[in-house]
Amino acid sequence: MFEFEIEKNSQSALKLTNSEKSFFNGKPDGISKRTILNWGEHCTECVYPSCYTTCDLYSPRSDGKCRRFSSGLNRIEYAQSFYGYLTGITFKKWAKLWAEGNLHLFSVKNAARIEQFHYKIASRLKNAKHPQSKTVAFKILQNLRRLALNYFSTKRTDIPDFLLIEVYNPNENSVDLNVEIRPAEKKSHIPFLKHLQIKGFQQIKINVDEIARVINLTEPFGIDVIPDTESGEVTLYFGAIEFVKEPDATERNSANDVKANKVKAMVWDLDNTIWDGILVEDGRENIKLKPGITDILQKLDKRGIINSIASKNNFDDAMAVLDKYHIRELFLFPQITWGTKSQAIKVIADKLNININTLAFIDDSSFERAEVSSEHPDVLCIDARDYHNILQLPEFDVTETEDASNRRRYYQAQIKREQNSANFHGNYFDFLKNCDIKLDIRKLSESGTKRAYELTQRTNQMNFSGNRYTLEHIKALLHDENHLSLMLNAADKFGSYGTVGFAVIKKSEPRLKDLMFSCRVQSKRIEHAFISYLLDVCKQIGKRILYVDYKKTNKNKQSGKVFEDFGFQETKTIDGVTKLAFHLNKAIPDDDIVNLIIDEELYKNNFEAWREISGGE
Repeated sequence: MFEFEIEKNSQSALKLTNSEKSFFNGKPDGISKRTILNWGEHCTECVYPSCYTTCDLYSPRSDGKCRRFSSGLNRIEYAQSFYGYLTGITFKKWAKLWAEGNLHLFSVKNAARIEQFHYKIASRLKNAKHPQSKTVAFKILQNLRRLALNYFSTKRTDIPDFLLIEVYNPNENSVDLNVEIRPAEKKSHIPFLKHLQIKGFQQIKINVDEIARVINLTEPFGIDVIPDTESGEVTLYFGAIEFVKEPDATERNSANDVKANKVKAMVWDLDNTIWDGILVEDGRENIKLKPGITDILQKLDKRGIINSIASKNNFDDAMAVLDKYHIRELFLFPQITWGTKSQAIKVIADKLNININTLAFIDDSSFERAEVSSEHPDVLCIDARDYHNILQLPEFDVTETEDASNRRRYYQAQIKREQNSANFHGNYFDFLKNCDIKLDIRKLSESGTKRAYELTQRTNQMNFSGNRYTLEHIKALLHDENHLSLMLNAADKFGSYGTVGFAVIKKSEPRLKDLMFSCRVQSKRIEHAFISYLLDVCKQIGKRILYVDYKKTNKNKQSGKVFEDFGFQETKTIDGVTKLAFHLNKAIPDDDIVNLIIDEELYKNNFEAWREISGGE
């Protein structure tokens, strides 16, 4: 939804040829639901309202606000497109397209109806005869629209799959476009950033899970779409620009098909499910766990499947029973209230930042299972009578790794970090130093090959080479005398992150051929600490230059700025791989945020391993 009503001539200022419009033909395949985001023009340097009197670029709109788009938001009717129209924008300096975030999903049909209703009202207001009355009416309309969308944002029962952006650049040269998402109330928080290079027509999908690793999407947030306007005004055309969801399993398959999603979280009822009996009737002292239930909980935990609770009970009494049997720590974000089970499951999915279609729910009551299925048809519902079989179900068949077995502990540590961050007064780097982050660098071992393989397959944003190793290739590196392979483990005062990085160095040059990190340590300066360590050791053993292979992609471009931070120089590009070099006759940057573990034997072993690099020069 765009604020077209402000500009008088918004339908005629920018145009597209029929062939250019055809880029936007049809709705994107596989979209079943979408949000309604309220897009309008804004300024990257806004200090409203004082800037209206001090900024040379201030140009008033009809409502008195600042005109940052040369001709406003231009509506171009095109029935074959996602919205049924396109939006043309000429961005002036410091201009950005901005919306308040919300994740409430409507069916595509209902969203279109709402937009059409709004546009009819706005069009009538635009033709009003009295300018002052029209301005007041516009402000009321905008406020009502914002209140409605904020209300819907608190009512969502599902999670989108990705942020969809359709954009056409009619210019001969490509345009750099940044997508920034940040919390509304935490301006100093590190934002989610996505750098895009737009040439011609592009359809971009940004995974919501990727955003949620950086931003808590359950809290208010804003979205900025900012082109590079340093060289002058930039014109772009937008089609869809919304959070969207693909059809769920029940829409794709028949009702009798088995859901194919792997379960990430198991939500348990308590009465006659985890234990025999009803707590409020039988009392704490008479409650006993079902046979084998502790073993099942522990095995799920070991597989990295999070256990949680949705139960209608008194919280303190239920927790006392869990404490009695020493299983309380196995559950994250338990929802023990007298509300609906479907609402409890929504809260758990939000707290864990996972798609609701990766949850399973087990309950002895057919009514409760039906209530959950009605609200969340993607959730796998299981009769409590079958609890002893769940480990054999295909949805629970996941690869066991050391990191998976520690997943619950990582969540628990992250909860502590967020609580500490909320109470910390100071800048972000001060907060990181206060976290006492440690980095442990070890040679690849047999026990670490599965985790290294997992990192190479799943890492995108912080994979600087873009390589995908097979497990056999990883195992071969154990015996490769020409390369040194390293595993990187991180921890802070709140707990362990586990194995978060993998690196491969060609000894003879030396050249960092591969470097990749888990997104859970993004923005924590761990990659900076590793590169500082690598440069320092190379310098100690007499090397003159450290080389790096860096394959730039849209996904890793933001993270790749670490090399700019250090002052690496580009030497050449071969087959899409940029060759970087750092000359060791200059100072090595070190922000002193992350600490290497001071272990004499470990340091000696690592140092001796690095000394092998000098053999080929």
